Amino acid sequence: KKADVSSLIVTQSNQLVESRYNLTLGEQRLIFTMIAEVQPSDEDFKPHQIHLKELANYLGIDNNHVYFDCKKITKSLLKKVVEIQEPGRLVQTHWVSSAEYIDGSGVVSLTFDPLLKPYLLQLKGSFTSSNLDMLMSFKSQYTMRMYTLLKQYERLKWRKLELPLLRSMLGIGSQQYERY
Repeated sequence: KKADVSSLIVTQSNQLVESRYNLTLGEQRLIFTMIAEVQPSDEDFKPHQIHLKELANYLGIDNNHVYFDCKKITKSLLKKVVEIQEPGRLVQTHWVSSAEYIDGSGVVSLTFDPLLKPYLLQLKGSFTSSNLDMLMSFKSQYTMRMYTLLKQYERLKWRKLELPLLRSMLGIGSQQYERY
């Protein structure tokens, strides 16, 4: 049985928090929901089985078009790249390696890309945890990202980021949101 959303925690390495990616609000909600299901003791990724009606609820999709819209979102997610800066190298990978719809079951099975293992599994230090319920309450993809970036520095009570770096982390192009 699935845990209540209010009790789930999203834990990711700080390198993943600071990575560069641009996901829609729905895609971020899906990814954070999957991350929240990762257990601290997990040594490998397990496929995440999500009922389409539950997924529609997370993504704010109308139940009348749930299959079509979810299929569209997972297909888009399979194309999205996350860039993680490591000392001396840049890791570019996809969030998920597969999305499988099981006919007649109303379930989609999603699996994280194996290259994300060091950023989501067996985290011992240098990680950030956020309450999934809090993340799901945000109405903007940028608010969700800003929250995790600030949550990372919660103990210090402040954080300074150069605007070009922040725009890059958030996946905001130079022609977007020019006034901000």
